Amino acid sequence: MAFAPRIREELTQICGSKWVKDDEVTLYTYRSDGLTLYTKLPMGIVYPANSEELVRVVKVLYREKLTFLARGAGTGLSGGAVPQEDTVIIEMDRFKEIQDIDYINRTITVGPGVVNLRISEKVRPNGYH
Repeated sequence: MAFAPRIREELTQICGSKWVKDDEVTLYTYRSDGLTLYTKLPMGIVYPANSEELVRVVKVLYREKLTFLARGAGTGLSGGAVPQEDTVIIEMDRFKEIQDIDYINRTITVGPGVVNLRISEKVRPNGYH
């Protein structure tokens, strides 16, 4: 099931037409996370660019009583990013910032769209992996 036209239009006003998807190929791509044992087609995918867009998207989905889940890179193997019936996926892939690296305390703050390889590349020059 794709977005209702008015919901699609409102989400497009928030994120832009390139960042609201409900075509068959995209829905198929997002039917599972890295664990392909469990699959279900989502209603649609929204790709907010920042926290402001994210909040606005969630408000629309909440108001419309639509189930949603946030998805990072989709590489997890736990089934945590598998949609249920009529679920909207909020794809966090555009949140790719490495915000803070604290080598003394060995902590790092990153956006949910950052993959482990990018972190390794960033910290490798300082002897970490």
